[in-house]
Amino acid sequence: MFCDTFTPEQINNLPLTNTFVDDEGNEIFEVLATVYYNIDYNEELEDFQNENGDIELISGEIISSDTLFRNGFDFISINVINENGKKQEIYQRELA
Repeated sequence: MFCDTFTPEQINNLPLTNTFVDDEGNEIFEVLATVYYNIDYNEELEDFQNENGDIELISGEIISSDTLFRNGFDFISINVINENGKKQEIYQRELA
């Protein structure tokens, strides 16, 4: 919401990567996406507000503090679980 800007062209033209096949030859997976936040929004709210007291995202959109508290996160992890229950990490990133 506050970092890593992308142009609409970049978002709409993301390259398709190769099909994922794990070391057991599986191509069908359950996808598990997890997001976390380690931000104390109540203590750090002023850090997210602009000079008018609004919460302005990098896109220019103005949101409420309730929306920030509900939707803000600073860590994402994407894992797949194959047909045999084996879990493999695909992507992990701390955003802040």
